[in-house]
Amino acid sequence: MDEVEKSLEEYKKIADLVPDDASVHLSIGNIYLKQGKNEDAIAEYKQVITLAPDSPIGYNELAYYYAENKTNLDEGLKYALKAAELVPKDASILDTLGWVYFKKGIYKKALENLISAVELRPSSPTIRFHLGMAHYKNNDLKNALSEFKNSLIISGRFNEASQSQEMVKLIENQLNQAQ
Repeated sequence: MDEVEKSLEEYKKIADLVPDDASVHLSIGNIYLKQGKNEDAIAEYKQVITLAPDSPIGYNELAYYYAENKTNLDEGLKYALKAAELVPKDASILDTLGWVYFKKGIYKKALENLISAVELRPSSPTIRFHLGMAHYKNNDLKNALSEFKNSLIISGRFNEASQSQEMVKLIENQLNQAQ
């Protein structure tokens, strides 16, 4: 049994003892997600919402999951909007809301929310990558290029780093061809 599996078993024991603890279900959901057990993760995140309906965490986790997997985007938007209603000035929540809008092809709304997210957390390479993508889809190549470069300056090691590097090359080529 590996460390992740051991952690899962421990959290399940805790959940048996304290079934109404939303944070335990959140942890179980995160482990399931790492294991690729997506349906189990979704069920745990929904349990978080049931147990803590006034907390944005479960809503945000579900919305981000749906955005990343480009599934159930209407439901994802509903969850993202609920999280933003509960905590309107949170960078992670605004990033999720912007990213759901982006995945739905609503690029202007994506841009609005992602700009706000970067203002709140300028040091997040992932949020800057998302903002770069929104600028790109809004045909603002210079700002897109700037955000992709900023994301890589902040960290060369984040989930979207290789995509960010590819976008820098693509946009630089597009800008060079336009001259």
